[in-house]
Amino acid sequence: MAKYRLLSGFYKCKDGNTYKKGDVFESEKDLCKVFVNKFELVERTLPTQTKTDGSLSSPSSAGGEDKLKASPLVTESEVDVTDEFSRAVKIGGLKIVKVTNSNGVKGYNVIDSGNGQLHNSKPIKTFDKVKKFLKNIAEDDTPEK
Repeated sequence: MAKYRLLSGFYKCKDGNTYKKGDVFESEKDLCKVFVNKFELVERTLPTQTKTDGSLSSPSSAGGEDKLKASPLVTESEVDVTDEFSRAVKIGGLKIVKVTNSNGVKGYNVIDSGNGQLHNSKPIKTFDKVKKFLKNIAEDDTPEK
């Protein structure tokens, strides 16, 4: 199960609910894969299974034996940190989000705030690497003489 934010237009669920741009709701489908650039992942809870003894485990392997006794729920979230990057504010039209899960920071995403498209292909690992990435974006946008 995951929570998604609708980035543009509207979306009508099978249950009859209709959502508009900016709305956040839960879905079992991976809406980011099904509808590219239309949704933003807000939070994800990874699935776990309850064994007959009441403990939690990851889905069992092909061998049928559960090797893990317990597995905590892992959630993923994104926090807007654009204001921490002065160059992003100067460039404008960019949103920087810190992607974290219960195991720690995964990295940062640079998003076009107009169309919701990612500028980076995978999360950028450190704050300093985001600053360098933004510098490259700014240099790419400089008109040639």
